[in-house]
Amino acid sequence: MAKKTAVLAVNPVNGYGLFQYLESFFENEIPYTLYAVADSIEIKTNSGVAVSAHDIISNLIGREDEYDALVFACGDAMPKFNDNISKKYNQDLLQVVASFGKKGKIMIGHCVAGFLFDIIGIAEGKKIALHPLCKPMVNKAVGTDETVMIDGKFYTAQTENSISGLIGEVVNVLK
Repeated sequence: MAKKTAVLAVNPVNGYGLFQYLESFFENEIPYTLYAVADSIEIKTNSGVAVSAHDIISNLIGREDEYDALVFACGDAMPKFNDNISKKYNQDLLQVVASFGKKGKIMIGHCVAGFLFDIIGIAEGKKIALHPLCKPMVNKAVGTDETVMIDGKFYTAQTENSISGLIGEVVNVLK
């Protein structure tokens, strides 16, 4: 039986990245729930396409054991996060990602996901692919120049353009 996956989408989310995950999960019958990192299920892509998530991130807290994996679908994550650090949904994001990581769940993401895993402290010593601009800020994980990196339960891609090199491995581990 396929592993159940929680997909986190920031607002605005990178649609190209998000839709690669969702399409692959749909085509391979991998069950997922899309959670908006926002106050509402209504979010947008960075190009303005409206997306309706299944639920909001605050409703994922305490339900981590219902899932086998977590996907962090990046967008304008760090600038928006920085602008809205005090918002409850961003605090919920940190709590959820930390909880999934500490429980040893499969952690998947692209762009700044590896950096997020690093700053939360769940990727210590793990090799990660991440956006080149984030690499100098990584402290506990090992930031690489690879476009795709798999290290244990961490599946990361450098950018949304690299997800295609990662998605086959993600599908294999989730099926």
